[in-house]
Amino acid sequence: MLLSKASFSDQQVLPFIVKKEAKRTEDGVYSLHLFSRTVITKEGRKYRYLPLKFEGELAMFRKRKDAEEYARYRLALD
Repeated sequence: MLLSKASFSDQQVLPFIVKKEAKRTEDGVYSLHLFSRTVITKEGRKYRYLPLKFEGELAMFRKRKDAEEYARYRLALD
């Protein structure tokens, strides 16, 4: 199933999720998860998000705002 740009702009599906991790690293405490696909299960429709990784390690950001700005840049939402 393909999702239109309107489904993201209407907030039906979030294009990314910023998550605060339990452990703090020197890079930061916030990780970024980007929308991957829609999965249909017996319970209904679920959305799958995959974490952003750089060189095999989880991409971390110091501030939530920095993570959101990078996600918007990467997904060309602005």
